[in-house]
Amino acid sequence: MGRASRQDIKINEPLLKPLIANLIANVKARRVKGGFTQQSLAMDAGLAINTVSEIEQERIEDIRLSTVAALANAFGEKDPLKLLRKP
Repeated sequence: MGRASRQDIKINEPLLKPLIANLIANVKARRVKGGFTQQSLAMDAGLAINTVSEIEQERIEDIRLSTVAALANAFGEKDPLKLLRKP
């Protein structure tokens, strides 16, 4: 079994849509609850502010697991998969 190429996995695939919806809701809610601005969250996570903005505006075309992990770390969450679960 070979590695999946980037083109093999699309965000708009039906199985991934609920996970992305959960991520969007969790990032928005945790950012506000934690008193972060989009800019401060991006800085704490080591991400571009555009990345945080695009996530919250539901304009993400793909997302790396490392981005999910960086966001979780910025929120003080040890399990990045919690960001993909229903809020």
